[in-house]
Amino acid sequence: YGLGLVVTNEATAEVTRALFERNLTAGIHADGDTVLVLADVVVRDTLPQASDGAGGGGLDLQDGPDAQVDRAAFEGNRDTAVFAIGGETTLRLSDAAVRDTAGHSVSGTFGRGLGVEGGAVVDVERAVFERNRDVAAYASGPSSTLRLTDVTIRDTLSREVDGSFGWGLGWALGAQGEATRVRLDGNREVSLAVFDPGTVVRMTDLEVHDSLERECAADSCAGRGAGIGLGSYGGASLEVTRFVVTGSTLCGLQLAHGSDPDTGLPLGSGGTIDLHDGEVYGNPLGANVQVEDFDVGRLNDRVLFRDNERNLDATELPV
Repeated sequence: YGLGLVVTNEATAEVTRALFERNLTAGIHADGDTVLVLADVVVRDTLPQASDGAGGGGLDLQDGPDAQVDRAAFEGNRDTAVFAIGGETTLRLSDAAVRDTAGHSVSGTFGRGLGVEGGAVVDVERAVFERNRDVAAYASGPSSTLRLTDVTIRDTLSREVDGSFGWGLGWALGAQGEATRVRLDGNREVSLAVFDPGTVVRMTDLEVHDSLERECAADSCAGRGAGIGLGSYGGASLEVTRFVVTGSTLCGLQLAHGSDPDTGLPLGSGGTIDLHDGEVYGNPLGANVQVEDFDVGRLNDRVLFRDNERNLDATELPV
């Protein structure tokens, strides 16, 4: 262990104007039926525990705490800077910066800014995520919910272990999402991805700029570096109203089946995207549609495709 603050056994903790620095395992941990209120707090440079190299996150919420965090910075932590898991876990995070999260010290995976799993509900308002790894903010699992308002996510890096990923935002395995006024800039592989049946995400006022290839494109995954603005796969549903998608390395939008991570076989259904009031411009391909019988009219509700090398393409491209 070596945690900076632990809140457990139905306790309540209120912390104002504090620094948690170079602790082990987690800077702050809360679990069970507890209440945590943080304001004007910095959590930085948390290290993994000495016994096995696990952890290193800034804020760890498990199995039921109710947390309110205002005016906070999470910088230079490891694995996942802010993590919420469990069906009764709630987090309201506002006026925050989440930066420079490094990967897991042993596996080299992760490095995420925010992780939401197991039915946790997280609301983020007025925040910047920058230079995190793997996925800047990710929600996974039925009933897991991630809602974003006035958020910028930029310059996400690929995983240390293999140079893959580098996503800005991801929802999977039935997670739910809503977002208003989000900007994604200079992320890798796919700036925003939704996966799996039951995953539903709705976004309004979205800007997606300069989706880059994953870092391994320089060597181990040459020719498969992707660089996609919006991607929907395996039965997920994405709806976007008032948006811009520009400067993608591969394509602005991609709809495909994706593959089962265990078997490698294509998933049974493809993803869907519904677009309203926006522009897709300055990409090699505007939309890459690999889903049979998808009505491309769903991409054209007052949507302008311009200055792409090709607006619509059905070629089988890397997913």
